Amino acid sequence: ANILEEYNASATFFEVGYNIKAHPEITKELSERGFEIANHTTDHSKLTKLTEVKYLSKINDNNALFKEHTGKDMPYLRPPYGSYNDHIKGLEYNIILWNIDPKDWLTRDSKKIYNSVLNNACDGCIVLMHDIYPETIEAVKMLIPTLNEMNYEVVSISNLMKIKNYNPNNNEAISYINN
Repeated sequence: ANILEEYNASATFFEVGYNIKAHPEITKELSERGFEIANHTTDHSKLTKLTEVKYLSKINDNNALFKEHTGKDMPYLRPPYGSYNDHIKGLEYNIILWNIDPKDWLTRDSKKIYNSVLNNACDGCIVLMHDIYPETIEAVKMLIPTLNEMNYEVVSISNLMKIKNYNPNNNEAISYINN
């Protein structure tokens, strides 16, 4: 978050409920600082493997937990593993996916993460990254100024939608926004 603020950038943090429970102070602080926080379920289960009752619980319980700590609702859903079906797509959340995945969770190499994002950067791209890895944080420190020099702006999902004058339908799965 500090890196983003340093470069006047924004992002959307898709939070898992077990992390909100473990560190509610971080969630609350991010929210109070104006960062967008969205739903990544209570425990990162693959939603398409669950019954409707269970996947609704994992989504709605996470939103309720977030609301308990911030007073706000989560605006978007990123289903774990990007796995969804028509039932999940039909919920009141916009499903946010990605079109750039530097596989930071796998490589744990800041240079590879940096190069992967730079080599695939595009107007309206949505990048998937995990802020729990120090290598990802290092890559972001290098990426933001470089992307800015290339005339890209690093923004949250809501800001990207505003910039692109994009009004999503609730039954969409969005992987990039470019009108």
